[in-house]
Amino acid sequence: MSMGGTVAEPVRRCEACGAPVTEGESFCGNCGAYLDWGKPQRPAAPPPVETTRTEAPPAAAPRPDAVPPPAEQPGAVQPDKPVSRRPTVRASIDDRALGGPDDRPCPNCGTPNAPGRRFCRRCGAVLDEVKTEAERVPWWRRIRLPRFRGRRIRFPAFLVLLVVLALVVGALVRYGPDIVTAVKDKTTTPAVLTPATVTASSEAEGHPAKLAVDGFTNRFWAPAAPAPAQGQYLDAKFGSPCRLLDIVVNNGASAEREVFNAQARPAELELTMSTEDGGRQATTLRLADQPGPQHTALAVSDVTDARLTVRAAHGGGPGKLVALGEVEFFGRC
Repeated sequence: MSMGGTVAEPVRRCEACGAPVTEGESFCGNCGAYLDWGKPQRPAAPPPVETTRTEAPPAAAPRPDAVPPPAEQPGAVQPDKPVSRRPTVRASIDDRALGGPDDRPCPNCGTPNAPGRRFCRRCGAVLDEVKTEAERVPWWRRIRLPRFRGRRIRFPAFLVLLVVLALVVGALVRYGPDIVTAVKDKTTTPAVLTPATVTASSEAEGHPAKLAVDGFTNRFWAPAAPAPAQGQYLDAKFGSPCRLLDIVVNNGASAEREVFNAQARPAELELTMSTEDGGRQATTLRLADQPGPQHTALAVSDVTDARLTVRAAHGGGPGKLVALGEVEFFGRC
């Protein structure tokens, strides 16, 4: 009994975690357990009461002439109909009426919940993990920038876009021409580049330098004998700077095997390309000992002069010439 003459209502607690709950909540705000209001809550066991043990007086001895009373017999009783337990009815409480000014609505059902709750009191949804689309932060606001003197630097979005745009423009200025050239190399068919002039370090009788670019594979250029062929070269000059993409070498004196084996043929050629700005690029062409065209891919711009120098030969011997049948250049001018 309290001071005002009223009886204090018992505090309802969650059976799963023991947290106090309020009438009308369907789920515990601490652990999210379902609150079954129709099930009576088990009362707490009362504390043990200490009792003083007293000895009972000794029972009187029965008299020998006493007659025992007759035993009472139960009478017949007709069975009754079973009565089911009546459910506990609780008053309907408006969930919105229980909300306070600082409560936040559940994103799942809209029921207001106290700030300290982790689970919705009506549907049991997790309040800390569920977010609506309006609460999602844009990606550019989630970028964590470094701190300066304990304060985080914040850049407006347009500054970030300007930095990205500047990087893109810089990349285009630096690599744009190379990208355009690479696209042209892949999308256009290289044309045959005919040298304006062809000269050689030496020429065997009947095998001048011009026969190496005349379009026939059964006529060839050969260095003068008996001087060694190693170190001898063939020069091809173009009328205007060209982008050299491919070179095709038809080795030997002819495409026919018998004529091919009758003369020696280059095994290794050093290709030196001079460019318009005065630079030079060199590459080595290793040729198989067989007739037919042999391709070598290139990608050199502004080539004005190409020199082929013999470094090694196949099938050399007394009286044999080192025959270079046909050389073809492909690219764009």
